[in-house]
Amino acid sequence: NKKKKMAGKESILGCEVVAVSMSDAALKKAIVTKAKTVLGDKETPLVPYNKAALAIKTELESKHGLTWNVICGTGGLISAVTFEKEKYIYFRHKDHDVIAFKTYEAYAVKQAVDPKKSTKK
Repeated sequence: NKKKKMAGKESILGCEVVAVSMSDAALKKAIVTKAKTVLGDKETPLVPYNKAALAIKTELESKHGLTWNVICGTGGLISAVTFEKEKYIYFRHKDHDVIAFKTYEAYAVKQAVDPKKSTKK
């Protein structure tokens, strides 16, 4: 089993897991693997963070359904998000931080079609 503890924290394929609500080990491994592929092993990512996030999101949505969201950056990420049960992971690969989470599809569809929910004033 490649999942090991690092300094008291969970590790997946050598990446430190900062926070997680996901029991599907194969899904966690798939997310980390894709992130490592698009970000690379250097201090500077292989592609800009916005393109890395989109590549991870696209892969997740093609294999695990719609409404995935991905945030990539460096220096620690702070978020407050609503996610589907067992569909959230925040991990660190080298100097790169990645958050991936799946929102509720029904909520996302309602927000997209309900003009009263618009934040524009």
